[in-house]
Amino acid sequence: MTKDEALKIALTALYRAYGESAHPDIERGIDVVVEALAQTSALDGWMPIASAPKDGTKILLCKKSLIADGFSVKYKGRDDYYFAWPYINADPTHWMPLPAAPKPE
Repeated sequence: MTKDEALKIALTALYRAYGESAHPDIERGIDVVVEALAQTSALDGWMPIASAPKDGTKILLCKKSLIADGFSVKYKGRDDYYFAWPYINADPTHWMPLPAAPKPE
């Protein structure tokens, strides 16, 4: 999920909470936006596995406290995918992009 998509979800939640003509106070508005963002995992960077890239890009995968790098693999002759993450025998629930490599000194 992109930041723009997360913001759209948050603003939609704010609109639903107050309607078109209401003028929410700032604190309540912030609470609604933060709650909506938390539901999308956008605040901590983890996104639902359904939104993960399915082109073999290396990403971080997570299930509970298990975190490792991995990538998607398309089943041969089918339209669905699974996620390969070595040494982890579980289906991931969330993902995030790998961080950039350190810059050379």
